Amino acid sequence: MSSLKALALAPALLLAACQQDPAVLHREAGDDLLQKSDFRGAAAEYAKSVALDPKQANVWERLAFCRVKMGEKDLAAEGLVKLADLKPESGQKAEVLRNAAGIFLQGPDRAKAEPYLVEAVRLDPKDESSLTWLGELASEKGGARLDIATAVPAELEKALGYYDRLIALRPDAGAAYANRRIVCVKYLGHLSDEKSREEARLRKGGKDAAEARERLARIEAKSADLRRIYDESNAKLASLRKAAGR
Repeated sequence: MSSLKALALAPALLLAACQQDPAVLHREAGDDLLQKSDFRGAAAEYAKSVALDPKQANVWERLAFCRVKMGEKDLAAEGLVKLADLKPESGQKAEVLRNAAGIFLQGPDRAKAEPYLVEAVRLDPKDESSLTWLGELASEKGGARLDIATAVPAELEKALGYYDRLIALRPDAGAAYANRRIVCVKYLGHLSDEKSREEARLRKGGKDAAEARERLARIEAKSADLRRIYDESNAKLASLRKAAGR
């Protein structure tokens, strides 16, 4: 009798297997391949799974992991953006985007992290980690990390802005004051060179003299502002060191 029941159940079980969700089948196949460290094979299965059911947060995460292992960092970061879209809260979205940025921050393509960090800060304006990295990236691009690097004023301005935001969030952030001071030094050096060039134009006189005079006035005003920021940073660092007993 039991054998007859088994025979009766067999078609039903087969039908249920045939009707199993294809997204689940691809996900499970990906999991099996991931356990064997077949990252390429697992990524292919996970990609098929999320194509069928894009709301699988855990599958997007595994797909990104596999793509990092394969060296496909851009695709991995794109996958994490899809994952961020599934998160219900801004803070959760920002955390995923920080992870996307982290894919690039430890390698030679650090600049690729910037858009993910910018979006993370837009979602979570108090994201100190992302602001710190944005300040560092802007400092690098602005030439502040190398004496021989050419100064890029637009990037140095961005760096100062990020450090100001960090200081506003945490007034005891010693690293932010120190980094802001480094940016000021680079910027002031650049303005000093600009000043010398404009003074040379002014001495020549002629039609360029008026323009040179105007540019010199702007350079002096900006230099004074930077010196003020530098002095404030120095004073704050000294105060923090004294408070810490150093």
